[in-house]
Amino acid sequence: LERLTLRAMRLLRQEGATTLVSACHSVSASVIRPMFELFGTGANIVEMVGPVTAALAHEQSGRIVIAMTAATARSRAYEEGFRAYGIVPKTIVCSDLAPAVERGAPASVIAAIADRVAAHVVALECDTFILGCTHFPHARAQFTAAFAARGAAVRVVDPAVYVADAVTRMAGARGSGRGRFLLSRDSEVFRAAVARQFPDRALTIAVLPTPVPSMEEAQPRDAVPQSWYGANP
Repeated sequence: LERLTLRAMRLLRQEGATTLVSACHSVSASVIRPMFELFGTGANIVEMVGPVTAALAHEQSGRIVIAMTAATARSRAYEEGFRAYGIVPKTIVCSDLAPAVERGAPASVIAAIADRVAAHVVALECDTFILGCTHFPHARAQFTAAFAARGAAVRVVDPAVYVADAVTRMAGARGSGRGRFLLSRDSEVFRAAVARQFPDRALTIAVLPTPVPSMEEAQPRDAVPQSWYGANP
């Protein structure tokens, strides 16, 4: 993970990027935040965990549960981030949702996963649910429906909102309007998602000449099995 992250950051710098966003919770937790601890936060890099914990600590006082991948769970970055504000969140490891979203699984499969996770959240008696992986917001509608079906008043939080605010504060709100995506390997699922989310913009999608492992291929050998769900007490 560290090697792939540093390779990507180096490439983006070479492409002229002046502000980098680590739009992956596992990378933010395992690579970027430790890098900040060692070298400080002088570089123009925005990670996922800090903006979310800071914003929610000041927005609400409810009971928080975070769904995340196994890699993010192992880092305990969210627990440490919230602890600075006197908040003890609960966590759920959900290892099969991100790969399902990435491969374009049918809506029924996504809904079934969301339903199982929602059952855990309701059992934990939490009222604020953080989508702790950048793949998870693609299932936000399914999560919302699952909570509604259970009559549970649970706020579903997409961390991207707070990360975007942090980027705006750091880099400003004005830009060129151009958009370019660099892919480690081509993906019709990704291209379709870009077309849905940016229907009125002409965006460039380029594929790097040397592919890197997919999420499932890069998963550590000791990671939590894809079908496993767990929650801390």
